Amino acid sequence: MQNYWENLFAEKGALWDFYPSDSALIALKIFQENNFNKILIPGVGYGRNAKPFIDAGFIVHGIEISKSAIELAKKNNLDFKTIHGSLLDIPFNNEAYQGVFCHATLHLFTKQEREKILNNCYNLLEQNGLMFFTIVSIDSIKEFKGMSLDKNTIKLENGIEVYFSDLESIINDFGNYNIINISKIAEPIKHMKDQKPLHFFNVICKKN
Repeated sequence: MQNYWENLFAEKGALWDFYPSDSALIALKIFQENNFNKILIPGVGYGRNAKPFIDAGFIVHGIEISKSAIELAKKNNLDFKTIHGSLLDIPFNNEAYQGVFCHATLHLFTKQEREKILNNCYNLLEQNGLMFFTIVSIDSIKEFKGMSLDKNTIKLENGIEVYFSDLESIINDFGNYNIINISKIAEPIKHMKDQKPLHFFNVICKKN
């Protein structure tokens, strides 16, 4: 997977442009309402979803597997600390965060890997901190071409395996992390015209 993302960002650059997801803007508002100022973004890429938080004055740390994506953020003057590494290697330091925002990333991992990532992110939260994950919904599986593997899982033509969540699997994955809200969102494809939105779940958990 590391080679795939490294090659993708090296060849395509800012392939989603710098439009933040609608979910990032929702998370920003929630984090502001809770007076947060320091957050972690696992799978930050080249920073398109970090930008609204940076612009709002947040201290943003990111985790990204692709060096090319990290360099792309720097070239576009996005000033935030990024750790080069896999989400599976969290934690990288003794930092604690008021919020974690992770967009459209968890679906690239197996159940066991998802469990590890969620547990480690939760443990990085300060007391009363929130983690906000955007999860690809089973409602979007028809928009992807690939070979069916296990339940709700397909292997795309590029070789990437993608897991599409339903409500049952969301509760199963996040059930140990004090879920306070699950909602559905249709995310527009902002960098392309006349594209159908992709369907996601937004899952918010609070550390007691």
